[in-house]
Amino acid sequence: QGILAQSIQTKLVPCACVPLQLPLRDTRALMASSPEQDRVYEAIRSAYPSAVPQRMSVLQSLWGGYGKILRVKLSDCEVESVVVKQVKPPKRTAGIDIGHDRKVKSYEVEQRFYEQYAPRLDPAVARVPRLLASSNAVPGETLMVLEDMDASGFAGGRGSTKAMIHWLAGFHKTFLMPPNPEGRLKESDDGGVWSCGGTHHLATRPEELANLDKDDPLRIHAGDFDRLLRGATYQTLLHGDPKSCNMCFSPKGDSCAAVDFQYTGWGPGIVDLTYGFGLSLSPSDPLIDEYFRVLDGGPELEAEWRALLPVAEADFERFINGWGGGGRDWRRRSNQFGEALKR
Repeated sequence: QGILAQSIQTKLVPCACVPLQLPLRDTRALMASSPEQDRVYEAIRSAYPSAVPQRMSVLQSLWGGYGKILRVKLSDCEVESVVVKQVKPPKRTAGIDIGHDRKVKSYEVEQRFYEQYAPRLDPAVARVPRLLASSNAVPGETLMVLEDMDASGFAGGRGSTKAMIHWLAGFHKTFLMPPNPEGRLKESDDGGVWSCGGTHHLATRPEELANLDKDDPLRIHAGDFDRLLRGATYQTLLHGDPKSCNMCFSPKGDSCAAVDFQYTGWGPGIVDLTYGFGLSLSPSDPLIDEYFRVLDGGPELEAEWRALLPVAEADFERFINGWGGGGRDWRRRSNQFGEALKR
């Protein structure tokens, strides 16, 4: 998922996510004789009353069988197509499976992001799909009718790291909070998103933490990493999951839009960079320099977030190794930081 970037000018980002493309006959069989199709079309018509749906295809199934992403071709409409994110989690009792609860909340967060936060973004700074309509009419199902980014000129799966850096800097700049020496307290109002952004936030990943050896520095200092990131004076809204396949690039690859805001929440912007670009960054990396140039957050913010880079790396590796990934270089670097904390 990480991007080992050496140049902000020429490096191309491959997309590792392959959409599920179904022929029309299979899609019809999937949706035929089901009220699902009617609900999808009704949601679309709430945005475009005269639209006539022509064809529906499944682009991708959501992780763990929690729904699917559809593309609907339209006629008699100002747009040729829309994308519908249909979220329909399996029925389970809340409070028993933390993974299930996390996924359910993540889609609630995404809907809140598109409704409340996305309209504040300047499309020239950080492009995201427009939310055209949303519906929670049926208990246990959420429909989000979104702009089709392919049709809007962002169909590319490859682009420059510079485009990603500019998107992240513009996004973070838009939502940058006033400095607070106390950081972000646990009881702070989260505004309907995650109190700490990111797919790997410690409070939501106890199973991955328990998978680490008890004497592993990443486990011993996990709470320290969390407190340092939460305690940052400068906080912003994070994308939370800025891997390459959540970025849609222009034909030339020099600009991008982002999708998938299930894990958006608060934190220092360096957390997004660590996740999006792997553990290959250093405080002197040209990518970091370019990010802070565009962010233009002032010398105190830059100094704090640069200093937090090894913390964010160690925190990310804590999750990766507990989840089943990791590597020698990552382990060596974060162990060094763990030893520094002991001193």
